Order: sequence, then C-alpha cells, then structure tokens
Amino acid sequence: MGSRPTRVRSLLSQRLQSLTESARRHARVSDLVRAALPSEVAGHCLGAVVAADEVTLYVDSPAWATRLRFLAPNLLHQLAATGIHVRHCRIRVQPPGDRVEAVPVPPRPPLATAAASDAVSSAAASTESTDLAAALRRLARTLTRRQATP
Repeated sequence: MGSRPTRVRSLLSQRLQSLTESARRHARVSDLVRAALPSEVAGHCLGAVVAADEVTLYVDSPAWATRLRFLAPNLLHQLAATGIHVRHCRIRVQPPGDRVEAVPVPPRPPLATAAASDAVSSAAASTESTDLAAALRRLARTLTRRQATP
C-alpha cells in the first residue's frame, strides 16, 4: 500500500499560515513607514511592501506621491534604523477604484449540532457496510465532541 494522501485541511492550513505571516509582515512595514513619515503625509500612505532591496509605498494621490519622493531618502535611513535595510523606494499611486475594502466575514454556524450527530448515528445504525458504519460512528463521536456548549 502507498503512502497516505495529504489532507486538504493540512494543505490549506499551511497556505493560510503563510498568507497570515505575509500579511503581518506587510502590516508591520506599513506601520513603521507611517510612523517615520510626517503626520500630514502618513495618513495618505495606504501601505508598504518590502521585496528584496526595495520598499514600495502605495499612496492615495499623485500629489502625495510627489511629496513622498522628496521624503524617500530620509525614510530609507529611518527604516534602516528599525532593521529594514532597503536601497530603493518605489512609490505607486493606488486609484480609489482599485482599493479593496475589508469585508467582515460573518460567523459560520456550528456544523456540529446534536441533530447532525443524531442523524449520522442513525445512518450508521441502518447501514449494512461495516466499514461505512464504523466511519459514520467515528464521525458521530467527533460531531458530539465538537458541539458548542451553551
């Protein structure tokens, strides 16, 4: 018999963890950049991304992009003081239509309910296949364990 296939859950978990770490890095860099900028400019910096030896700043208008180009050399020195060593600063304008607003994710209803557990147990009792019945009983036990306690 061959090796067990990789579970989709573990694949998704690894990818989600990688994306989460990347988002945290981008948020950290964005926060450091905004802290290093004058307050009137910081509010127009939508984000910052470090790749290789370059930081890319995203701003909300061409006017603020021009202002940031003048501030870039000082910004690079301030970022170096925080441990982010980059040699170039690229500034990009992100038009309002291209911005993605955070959409709140509604809470998922619990899948493990008493009714679901009872239905799976009933299906296990009425099946003729012993392997399927055993799998359904395990699923019913798992659903019972995962039920939210009121």
